[in-house]
Amino acid sequence: MKLPKNRSIKRLLLIITTVCLTTAACTFSGKDKRKDLTSAKEETEVISSEMPERADALLPRKDSIALAKLYDDYEKSVMDLHDHSEILDEEYERKLKKIRTDFEQSLADNPHFAPAVELRNLLIAYQKEKDKDEEHKYDVELELDEDMPKEIVTHEQDVHFQEKWDEKMVKLLQDHPGFMECPPYMFDEALASGFLVATSPDGRIRYYSYIFDQWRNYVKVKSIRQYRADSGRIIVSLYENCQSHGFVEEVYPLIVDGKTVYLLEKTHNEGYYCYTYHAEAIEGEEITHPVIFDTK
Repeated sequence: MKLPKNRSIKRLLLIITTVCLTTAACTFSGKDKRKDLTSAKEETEVISSEMPERADALLPRKDSIALAKLYDDYEKSVMDLHDHSEILDEEYERKLKKIRTDFEQSLADNPHFAPAVELRNLLIAYQKEKDKDEEHKYDVELELDEDMPKEIVTHEQDVHFQEKWDEKMVKLLQDHPGFMECPPYMFDEALASGFLVATSPDGRIRYYSYIFDQWRNYVKVKSIRQYRADSGRIIVSLYENCQSHGFVEEVYPLIVDGKTVYLLEKTHNEGYYCYTYHAEAIEGEEITHPVIFDTK
C-alpha cells in the first residue's frame, strides 16, 4: 500500500494464508519514524509520465515527466540520507532540511510547473489549517449525555472534527477539477500520513482513502471518489460503503460485456485484516455497481 513518506507514520503489514475471491489476508507492518522513508521508492510506482495523455491534461507530457523526475530525485536523496544510520539526529535534520529547501527551490525556478505547484500549495495550506484546528478539537462541546465517559466524549469529538474536514476536502476537490490530473505522489507529499490515492490506469476514476475513525482495535476508513463522467464533467463525492471501510489500494479495469468496469481492491481492518473486492462502473453521470462474478 502506498502511504505518504512521513517520519511519524506507523504502518502495519502482515500476510495471512486465507485467500478467496472476496477476501484475502493482509495487514501492515509497523515502522519507526525514520524507517518509513525507506519504502518510499519501491512503493511510488504511479508517476505522471504513466498517466494517460489527454487534451485537457494539467501539464504537457514533457513537463509532467520532468516534474515526476524531480519528485523521484527528491525521494532518492531522502532515502540515501536515511541509509546513513551513523549520522546523528541533529545532522540528519540539518541535511534533510537542505534537501527539502533545494527541492522547493527547483519547483519555484521552473515556471512550467506553476499549475501543478499551485494545486500542491492548496493541499499544503489545507493540511496546515487542519493541523492548526486539530489543536483545539477537544474544546468543542457536543450535545452528549452528561454521564458519558470521558473516553466516549473524546471519541465523539474526534469524529466531529474529521467530518468537518471531510467536507472541506470534498469542496477543495470540487472547486479544483485539475486535481484529477495530479499524480498521486503530490497528495502523498503534501498531506499528512495515512492518505492513500489510487487511480485507474486510464485516469478516469480515482479514490482518496484515509482513516476516518479509530476506536480501540477498530479502524474505519473513508474514501472520496472522483471520476470523469461521460459528459467530461469531474464529479466528486464521499464514497460510502457500510460493508467495507477499507483503503482503496488498487483500481483494476475489466472489460465486461464490452464496457469498462473498475475492480477496487481494498485493504481494511474490522477485527481482522483482509482484502475485499468491489466493482464499479461509470454510466453517464452516475456510478453503478455491476455484478461481475457469479459467486457468494
